Amino acid sequence: MSEPQTPAPLELRPPRETSPELAALYERLGRWPDVQAPELVAVDAADRLLVDTALAMLADGPQEGAEPPRVVVAGETYGAVSLAMAQETGQRVLVVTDSQVHRNAIFNNAAAAGLAERIEFLDLEDLAGATGRAPVLVLALAPRAHAVLEEWADAAARLPGILGLLVGGRLKHMSLGLNDRLEASFASVQPSRARQKARLIWASSPAPGPERSFVTRSSHDVGLRAPLTLCAVPGAFGADRLDPGTRLLLPVLAEELAAATPPQIVDAGCGNGTIAVFAALVDPEVRVVATDVSRAAIRATELTAEANGVEIRTVLDDALSTWPDASEDFIVLNPPFHAGNTVTEDIALKLFEAAGRVLRPGGTLLTVWNAPLAYSRHLRRHVGTTVTVASNRKFQVTRSLKG
Repeated sequence: MSEPQTPAPLELRPPRETSPELAALYERLGRWPDVQAPELVAVDAADRLLVDTALAMLADGPQEGAEPPRVVVAGETYGAVSLAMAQETGQRVLVVTDSQVHRNAIFNNAAAAGLAERIEFLDLEDLAGATGRAPVLVLALAPRAHAVLEEWADAAARLPGILGLLVGGRLKHMSLGLNDRLEASFASVQPSRARQKARLIWASSPAPGPERSFVTRSSHDVGLRAPLTLCAVPGAFGADRLDPGTRLLLPVLAEELAAATPPQIVDAGCGNGTIAVFAALVDPEVRVVATDVSRAAIRATELTAEANGVEIRTVLDDALSTWPDASEDFIVLNPPFHAGNTVTEDIALKLFEAAGRVLRPGGTLLTVWNAPLAYSRHLRRHVGTTVTVASNRKFQVTRSLKG
C-alpha cells in the first residue's frame, strides 16, 4: 500500500467572487444568543474575503492520492467562515473559539443551515490531536489582542501537516504588529491586497521555536497581608493587570464582607479572577463562584486562584444563563463595554437583567462601571434601589438591592 502523497504547498491567490449560494447563507446568519444592535452584524467584509480567498487557494483540489486539507477556523464568532467552508467543501470544519456565546450562536446558525454535523468545536490545546498528520489549513479572524494571534500561530506551526495560516480582518484592525506575531512562528508572512476595507495575511513555511508558555503573572498591593498575584492567558480580559475600576471596587467589597458574610458570592464576568480571588482571601468562610463566557477568563481565574492558594468554583456560562431564578444573595460585576471591536452597552444591560433575575429579594449587586456610561437608571430598572458607594473621576461603584 503506497504512502499518501505530501500535499502541494498552498499559495496566496486573488479571491474568487462570492457565489450566490454563499451570499444566501450569509443573509440567513444571526447573532443570537449574543447581543443584538443595529451596528452589530453577523458577517462582515473580512469574513467574506477570508472565505473567498481560501476557496480560491483550495480550488485545484488535492493531488491524486493526497488527503484533502482539513480546515480549522480560529476566532470564529457567528459561523460565517466555518459554515461557508463546510458548505463549499462538503467537509467537517474544526472551530476554535473562546466565547461560549459564540459557540452557541455558531451552533444555532449551523442547525438552521443544516450544517450542524459538519461543525466540530475544540479547544486550541486539542488541535494537534484532532488533526494528526493530516494536511491542515488554518483560517483566523484577527483578534483584538495580538498575543491571542501569537498563541494561535504557535499552535498552528507545530501541527505536522500545517499548510499555512490565513488571517483576515478589517483594515483598521490589521496593524503591522500582527505580522511580527506571525513571524515568530512562520518564515514567510505575506499580506494580501485589500477588498472592501478588509485584507488578509498569509503565513506559511512554519518555523516554530522552543515550546513557549503564554501564561503571564504580576503582583499587586491591594491591602492584603501579601501581594495579590494575577495570572493571565491570551484573550483574558485585562491580561495580568489590575483593572483600575476593579481597584476602586475591592475595598468596598472588603467592607461589605466585614459587615456580613453572605453564604456565597458570584463574580459574574470574572476576567483574570481579581475579584473572586480577592473575596476568597478577605473572607475564607465565603464560597466564591467565578463565571465568565470566555474560556480564557476561566483558565486565567483558575491560575490566579492556584497562585494565591485559594479554592473557588469556576463556571463557563453566558450571563448566568444556567442559574435558577432568585438563587443568589450577592453578585459582583465589572461589566465589559465592548462586543468584539464595537463599543456597546448591550452586554452590561444583559448582565444587569441577568443579575436581577438571579438575585433573591434583598440580595446585593455590587457593580463598578465607567462614570460616563450612567448605568444607575438601568440598575434601578433591572435590579432595584441603587446608590453610589465609591467614585472617582473615571469610575463609580454602586450597590443595588433587589426589590
